Amino acid sequence: MEVVGLINEQVVTTLRLLEAIEPAKSLNTYGIDSLAAVDLPNWLRAIFKVELSTLDILNAKSLVDLAEKIIRGLMCEG
Repeated sequence: MEVVGLINEQVVTTLRLLEAIEPAKSLNTYGIDSLAAVDLPNWLRAIFKVELSTLDILNAKSLVDLAEKIIRGLMCEG
């Protein structure tokens, strides 16, 4: 899933990780917190034209879950 890959790259950059995260693992596992999650909605809006809140990011069960939220947002927009 291309969306997962793009989000993965951004999360790795935002959190300054050394390697990609596992898409099925909780984002909390990788240390995403409210400060890190603030940048992601802006990035998502710029790249995907989708509005997600910081809480949407923090409440995502995994990267795959977050990607599914983005795809649903894209479908509602179209």
